[in-house]
Amino acid sequence: MGAADNLFKSMFPDAATFSMMLDMADDDTALEMARAFLSATYADEETLHNGLCPWCFLYSSCPECRRRWPLGQFCPYYTSIKERLSVSASSALVWVSRGGTALISQQALIELGRTLFQEPLRDEYASAVSDPDVLRAWTFEAAEEIRGGIAGYPYKWRQLSGRKLEFIAGLARNEHTPPDALEALFKSLGKIPFKFTGHILFRMAENPSTPAHILEQMAFLNYPVGVRAAVAGNPNITPTAIRRLLQSPSLHIRAALAANPVAPRETLWHLVQSRQADVVGAVAGNPSAPPDLLAAIFEGKPPVGYAPAKVRRRALENPSFPMEKLDEALRRHLVDRPTAEAVLTSTRTPVEKLVEFAEAALAPSPRPGLLLYAADAKMVKALLSNPNFPEEHIYSFVFHTSEEVRKAALEELKQRGIGVAKGR
Repeated sequence: MGAADNLFKSMFPDAATFSMMLDMADDDTALEMARAFLSATYADEETLHNGLCPWCFLYSSCPECRRRWPLGQFCPYYTSIKERLSVSASSALVWVSRGGTALISQQALIELGRTLFQEPLRDEYASAVSDPDVLRAWTFEAAEEIRGGIAGYPYKWRQLSGRKLEFIAGLARNEHTPPDALEALFKSLGKIPFKFTGHILFRMAENPSTPAHILEQMAFLNYPVGVRAAVAGNPNITPTAIRRLLQSPSLHIRAALAANPVAPRETLWHLVQSRQADVVGAVAGNPSAPPDLLAAIFEGKPPVGYAPAKVRRRALENPSFPMEKLDEALRRHLVDRPTAEAVLTSTRTPVEKLVEFAEAALAPSPRPGLLLYAADAKMVKALLSNPNFPEEHIYSFVFHTSEEVRKAALEELKQRGIGVAKGR
């Protein structure tokens, strides 16, 4: 590459400049540019970690750092290097996400991956590639190095901490990583303490490409709540894993399971019996929830019991909700407060009903059904927050007798980008 190589090493291009350089490069040149970038980045990080003050991580001391250290600040030189590395990182990400097989051959990308694995790059780089063969090669090599480190001598795998584990985490969360590669990676991590690999296992647990039997193993292992909650929300989860996680008392795990579209009907019915607002709300937002269960949540009937207004609104907004239940609520003479608030804030409530409530709120008098709450400032605020409520009716509440309602009307107009003068 010659002069181009020296030019590239002498600068840290921003993302736009780097893209232009790649557009003008052929396959071989693009690969050399990437290697030169990695070399320059690594050299700059070595400068950062060698020959600076103790606050900047090593050897000599610097008066500037000593002065700033008590204040929790970095020295100017450290900060400038970090800024350059940050710009370089965004440029490299542009190369990986744009490059792939479009700019260089698949084999060249695999070769570059071996360099990526050794360099101070974060998991975004591994998660930006979509070629399954490249990802398989990277992942199997990473798994092999982990196994080799464990077999070599005790605690040699500690060498993998930091930059390499971040790169492996990117492979674990990439949906394009083949299932067999993810399985090999999972098996290689088994003997390493969780505190070093927890973020990798979490990424793998939420990846829909992770094999179902691996997710099942994760459900039965004594992993922290975050990992098992990710398993509970994975659409590739097995019925056996669902039954196992259903026994967990953790709110996070049960809520993740309740929101999973593949959760069976009987599982959702079982979960709502806990009457925990987060769990019932997750069921209410589940697109696979049965209509009769959504109706029970909306009406606050057994086995759900009382549910807050925000949970009932989620049930009402669910595409599977039986709309005849909304019609019944609008015709009732007695409507409880949570149901009324859910109806007033829902985008599925007919606009004419919202306008009717607004007219009743401006001239309050005893009325049945939903209009019973027309004089309630909290209910009027709920009405104003509905995105379907016509803006011409919001102006009527700017001069309402309640200061709380006036502020809510002005805030809503501001959020919609409308001035009060327009309505005067």
